[in-house]
Amino acid sequence: MASEQTEEHPAFHEVDPTKVGRVATRVRLRSIRLVQANALFKADPKMLDPGWGERVQGTFDAGVEVREDDHFEVIAFFTIKYWADRDGSQIESAEDEFGDIEVEAAFKLSYELVDPQGVSDDDLKHFAVYNATFNAWPYWREYAQSTTQRFGVPTLLIPLFVFPGPGTPKARHDETSP
Repeated sequence: MASEQTEEHPAFHEVDPTKVGRVATRVRLRSIRLVQANALFKADPKMLDPGWGERVQGTFDAGVEVREDDHFEVIAFFTIKYWADRDGSQIESAEDEFGDIEVEAAFKLSYELVDPQGVSDDDLKHFAVYNATFNAWPYWREYAQSTTQRFGVPTLLIPLFVFPGPGTPKARHDETSP
């Protein structure tokens, strides 16, 4: 039986590795599909700083969309924004403000639960935020890089996804800032 997941999910730095592990040991990734994309380029290419990618503001999020007995789907969202006339320290809240360059994408990841016994909806939420983001990250990197290349600007290189560990700054995982 399918169930829609509408409850809140943990922030990346609040993920419980035990819950992630409970799902990770019982799951197979079946597919990753781009389901939504948006790109905006309104900057003057002649005025663009060659190091513009170092000033990009980025976010990511993921949540369980549908769960059935033996499979579930996750939507992973990624966004980058750049303002030609500001540096990153001047940005308070980038959510509602259009940038001079924006790239957004959402990917649907389908997973099979090989052994669904003992896997709770809460476990899936933690898995979605942590592991599904990691699984979709290479697709996001390629999309952002190829899209900015088509803009005719110096290509944006999204960094590798780094799992938090001892001594890893929290901010490194709350933003996709290259």
